[in-house]
Amino acid sequence: MEKETIHNEQSLKKRNIKLYFLIGIVILVIGATALSMNLLIKNESEQLVDSQESGELEQVAKTQDSADSQQSAEPESIRKFDEKTVEIAKYEMFYRDNDSFYNKETVEYYSLYETIEKYAFFHYLEQHGYSWDDERRAKAREWIQNELNYDRVNNLELFAYYEEMFETLQITEEDYIDYYLLVNKEYDKLISDLANNRIGSEIEGYYFPDEEAKAFSKLIGLSDELAQLAEKLPEPLTPMEPQPDLPFLTEDSYIKITTNAEGDYILVDTLHLPIRLGDAHRDLFFELRWTVLNNEDLNRHSLNRYQEAFATYKSDDPKKVETAKEIAQLLEILERSIEMELY
Repeated sequence: MEKETIHNEQSLKKRNIKLYFLIGIVILVIGATALSMNLLIKNESEQLVDSQESGELEQVAKTQDSADSQQSAEPESIRKFDEKTVEIAKYEMFYRDNDSFYNKETVEYYSLYETIEKYAFFHYLEQHGYSWDDERRAKAREWIQNELNYDRVNNLELFAYYEEMFETLQITEEDYIDYYLLVNKEYDKLISDLANNRIGSEIEGYYFPDEEAKAFSKLIGLSDELAQLAEKLPEPLTPMEPQPDLPFLTEDSYIKITTNAEGDYILVDTLHLPIRLGDAHRDLFFELRWTVLNNEDLNRHSLNRYQEAFATYKSDDPKKVETAKEIAQLLEILERSIEMELY
């Protein structure tokens, strides 16, 4: 009985040991499984985060590359001018600007600046989805060509000027049209469209050409060149005091005189001379312009014809004859005040 009891106790102990062993194995397996699951989940999470970060970085890189590409492409996509446009503008401004006699430094600066101003305006309109189509440009070109054809037959002085310009600048008539006349025509017409259509603003005519030209010159990399040319502009001349006793220096005129290095009289300002004359001189000046000079502006191209017209003026009115001589004297001083050749 005692042996049986001992045996039963031993059997019970063995079963308990087995049970504890099994429970331990189960706990170990569950723990290992949980640990494995945690490690797996953590690893997958890290992989997901890495993948997301990699994708985000890749997308950022693509976005930056795209932005860089657009930025680098932008200057190439905008409408730029040809150097021929600037050279023609320089020539025209020096020899044939309306009633003005700019010096070389001034035409160097303003031929570039005004060309930039025009193309800045084209760029501004294009940003607002507005520009000339091929049909409108073709019609304008045809109109310009017809004008030149008329001058070739009816204005021999002017067409001789064109021929000389073409030879000097080594351009053709087609170049003159496409790079200069057509650009100016487009600019003039679009300026009118700006106000009429209120392009880019609800306020009519809301456009600041100086600001747009400055921004555009920076965009195309010409800010430094403009600044360098501006530094070369000459200082205004100082009128002599007192003013000399010259017949065209009347109380109602706005003409001022100084002297050059040789002590000869020259004009302080050579721009817009006709409108700065006194009443009597201005009236006779425009009378001859309309009746003798075919309403041609006073400039380097026409100066000799103006000098001849006033030097040879005939009239039954002796006062008008005297006034004509005084204007001829003024034109001699004007010629002494300016450079006559650009190159």
